[in-house]
Amino acid sequence: MTLVLKGVRRGALTSPVRRSRRFCTRLLAMTRQIPNTSCRVAVIGAGAAGLVSLRELVKEGHKVIGFEQNPRPGGVWVYDTATDSDPLAARPDRRRVHSSMYRDLRTNLPRELMGFSDVPFTPAMLGAASMDARRFCSHSEVLAYLDLFAEMHQLHQYVQYSTQVLQVTPVIHSNGSGSHSSSNEAGIHFLSGNNSSSSSNSHPSNSTSNDDGAHSSSQQRPKWLIQTMHMGPEGLPQTQPHTQEFDAVVVANGHYNEPNLPVVEGADSWSGLQLHSHNYRIPEQFAGQTVVVVGASNSGV
Repeated sequence: MTLVLKGVRRGALTSPVRRSRRFCTRLLAMTRQIPNTSCRVAVIGAGAAGLVSLRELVKEGHKVIGFEQNPRPGGVWVYDTATDSDPLAARPDRRRVHSSMYRDLRTNLPRELMGFSDVPFTPAMLGAASMDARRFCSHSEVLAYLDLFAEMHQLHQYVQYSTQVLQVTPVIHSNGSGSHSSSNEAGIHFLSGNNSSSSSNSHPSNSTSNDDGAHSSSQQRPKWLIQTMHMGPEGLPQTQPHTQEFDAVVVANGHYNEPNLPVVEGADSWSGLQLHSHNYRIPEQFAGQTVVVVGASNSGV
């Protein structure tokens, strides 16, 4: 018997494209509040959300750099036969694989609802790249669509592929009005994730508000230090870590790759194969077996 645990944070694999459109509306509203006419923005991830973020930010005149750990765009839609070294995905020291895509996945939404407004998701638009004209198409068709979107908007030039983001740190530069004990020799104040708000507001002379509560351009806004490293074909580092500074960061690395393991009493003492659905790829490996599926949401069904 094989126990397949399906309690995962994968959800329906069609939703990222639709959510990306709403996300970009909020993203542009935030960047327009920054007084600079052009911001230096980092986009982490080149899946559906990352690609449309790049497109919108470039259109608005911002200086954008994208970071993608895979050698190609597509995010969760890139099918990879490789799996984690731990089938259950429980060991923290396991070799990790980003994609949860399985070979026979088809979308659970019609393709007409999944496309971006300026590039219809139709077989005619894809042309020779279309491999599955069905309305509820395969993952390879969605990936071909994202490839087309990236090509049409010339987005590859903005993305550093095979690049892993190691750390993102919010900082505030000293404005010369006085030294602070929290700053380093370069006049940079490092903020912790839990105390960023209190640290930013600890110098009231650096910010003012108008009648509607909006902060003026004199407010000290945090910048972001992003440490990255270029990875080789085997996932091994090829360069030393490199740090760059940005005005804003878009985190578009998805949330379908981190398994959510349910607590099953007695599972630790069971000697059969326990597989998390993050590492499921093909059904043939279970031929002739009795399989228990734990979980009945999108992935389980």
